[in-house]
Amino acid sequence: MSIISQLFDRNLRNKIPFLRIGSSADRRYQRTDCYIISSLSLMSRPIMFDGVVDSISSKGMQFRPASSYILDRRGEMVGIDINYKTYFGTIVAVRQSGYGIALTDPVSDEELDVILEEYGYANGDADADVQEA
Repeated sequence: MSIISQLFDRNLRNKIPFLRIGSSADRRYQRTDCYIISSLSLMSRPIMFDGVVDSISSKGMQFRPASSYILDRRGEMVGIDINYKTYFGTIVAVRQSGYGIALTDPVSDEELDVILEEYGYANGDADADVQEA
């Protein structure tokens, strides 16, 4: 295998930070850690998963299902219920830590502030842990 083909090998890309594609290094919107008990429903089937949103930004969030298995559902259209409101998006990443979801419509700054005031770590419950990319 040539060096060039090795550079584009997926396993190698994930080991070298500047070669990662779709990683937090590419993120344009700041993600803030939070703890929001929520549920995720698949649009293609009447299936609902209970779990936790553990980081959120205006354009996306990470959902960790309560079940012990994370199935590869990349590309699935989903709805996430938070505080009696449903946010729609697409699963764009599947990791051990949960599903990375790109939201169809961005969350307004005011709405995000309300969510983070109630559920974010910056409200004094824990240290504010903000990831920037």
